[in-house]
Formats: sequence, C-alpha cells, structure tokens
Amino acid sequence: MTLTPQQGQDYLTEHGIPQVIESIMIGLLHERPEDPLTFMQSCIEDTKRIGGTKHVKWDSFVPSSPVSSIFPSILGPDIFKTEIPQMTNQEYGQLSTTDHEHIEQEASSEKTTSGAMGSKTIVFVIGGPGSGKGTQCERIVKKYGFTHFSSGDLLRAEVASGSSRGEELKAMMGRGDLVPLETILKLIKDNIASQPDSKGFLIDGYPREVQQGIEFEKVVGSCTFVLWVDVSQDTMVKRLLKRGETSGRVDDNEETIRKRLKTFVDSTEPVIKYYEEQNKVKRVDSERDVETVFADVEKIFDNLQ
Repeated sequence: MTLTPQQGQDYLTEHGIPQVIESIMIGLLHERPEDPLTFMQSCIEDTKRIGGTKHVKWDSFVPSSPVSSIFPSILGPDIFKTEIPQMTNQEYGQLSTTDHEHIEQEASSEKTTSGAMGSKTIVFVIGGPGSGKGTQCERIVKKYGFTHFSSGDLLRAEVASGSSRGEELKAMMGRGDLVPLETILKLIKDNIASQPDSKGFLIDGYPREVQQGIEFEKVVGSCTFVLWVDVSQDTMVKRLLKRGETSGRVDDNEETIRKRLKTFVDSTEPVIKYYEEQNKVKRVDSERDVETVFADVEKIFDNLQ
C-alpha cells in the first residue's frame, strides 16, 4: 500500500512517533553515551514501561535537572560547529574562477543575512487551525511593519518560481519525500536576508518540533519570543465547521478536524513547554473577539519598542 506524505505523517503522529524520536535525540545529546544504540533501546523500553508514547515528553530521557542548566551546556551555539581549516592564499589562488565566484557569493550571502538579522525581532507564531492566528498576523504586519510567512509559503513560492532549487523541491515532493529541514531553514534564512528593511519577522506555525527550533537557532538565529494564540479545541472545531459551510474544503468535517487538532496538540505541547522554560512564550487568549485579542497582542509588541 502506497501512502501519501500526509497519510504517512498522520500515521506517525497518531502513534506518537515524532515526540519519541525527538525526546531520544535530546537524551542522546545530553547523555552522549558511548553505545548510542543501547541507550536508544533503553528509551524504547522506558516508553513501554511508562505506558506508551502518549506519556513521552521532550525531556523524558534526560535527568530531572532544571532545563535552564541543561540546555546552555548541551545545546549552546558551539555544540554542532565543525572546525574548518582556513584556506591559504596559495590554495585560494589555485581555485578556478567559478570556485572564486561561488566562495564570494557564499560569503556575501552570510554577510547579508547577518546584517538583515542584526537586532531584528523574530517571532514564532503558534496556534491551531481556527485559532485566529492568521488574522492577528495580518494586523501585526499592518501596524508594526513585520514580514509574515510560513515555511509552506516559502516552499510553494520556490516551486512556483521555476528555479533549479524549485525544480528539485517539486521532484522531491512528487516522489512523496519529506523536504529536509536544512532546505527549509535555508529558505527561511534567504527570505530574511532578502528583506533587510523589515521591522521583524513572524514565522507562522514554526517550529513544529523542539528540534526544529534548536536547528533554527543554529542556522538562522534566536527567536525573540513565541506568540501563542491559544484557544480551546471545541472552539476551533466550531470555527472550522462554520468555515466549512462556505469553503467547500473536504477536510472541514468534524472527524478530520478533530484528527488535525490532535496532531497539532501532540506536536505543539513539547514546543510550548520548551520555550516556556526559557520565559519566551507570550500567550493570548483567542476565545474572545478579534479586536479584544489584538489589544493584548498590541501590548506585547508595544513593549518591544
């Protein structure tokens, strides 16, 4: 039986596989065992012992030390850096003109991104389908001059551009392959670098997993805070069913909606916890009307000035 990418993702999420893998990876980084396979096997056994994957959290396989003391040491900015020997002038002179241009373009890209980042505000926006985060982002863009995008937006735009990278992505998705995280991060990084005049960036629906946030900070930069547009699942269901009356979308039925919400909650809970431990989560209650919610959002962004 051939699965679509969405069916594959739904299967893995339904069985709690992403959070188990993520927790094992974080445990490996903390413990750094000489025999990683034995450590991973023990994690699987622990998962069974505590009652299954639904009980696994992002920090299940690290000691019960305060997160603030664990992560600066094991996930600091230098942990994944590889020392690359510097090229001598003689070696550089032996390269072809094309190689020279490639190196200079890479260096220029890095410099541009660094300049674009500067002291820019980067906000991860998290909220389930029907939470109203899209509406709030539109208002933030209009009032504060931020740039709003999602990784999905960037992927679609790259494919539509017809670029060589876009063609590679199109072929990859056509085969049902998952787009590598490093490719997504490169798209985000390039998008930020291309908009040096933006007041800040709202990255919608990111990260979906703790590890994505960690990789983002290594490749792109630190997020300033997480804007959590919070609303109950019952409210989201009602809103999405209401939208389904006119949208014509086949996935706007209650069974599918509740499945999507479960996927969202299961993947987002550890992300929220991770950033709460860093005091980076700004929660707004989206049960209320749009204007009242945005009034709270304004207080958050006004304090950035």
